[in-house]
Amino acid sequence: MLDTFTLDTFRRHIGDDFQITARQDGNLSLRLASAVGWGENRGADADGRRTPFTLLFHGPTENYLRQGTYLIRHGAIGEFPLFLVPLGPRDGQMRYEAIFT
Repeated sequence: MLDTFTLDTFRRHIGDDFQITARQDGNLSLRLASAVGWGENRGADADGRRTPFTLLFHGPTENYLRQGTYLIRHGAIGEFPLFLVPLGPRDGQMRYEAIFT
């Protein structure tokens, strides 16, 4: 499933909440803050490879997630695993990055 995702898959969901299955005591909600392509976004290059892009999520600063792969759920996109890297807090929110190459 991840190999079919493109920048456009996420761009229309900026501002949406994504549910993260992270703990035994419940889920965590992260908001998609941005979806940015690396260079020109054509969806795929001439060889059929996806144009790389980065997702930035914001979440609470308390009990933040460690770097790792988490099960993500979104009403329109569905359920999928995603490797998240915490970037640190800014403006009262923890920031997380996911990169698609």
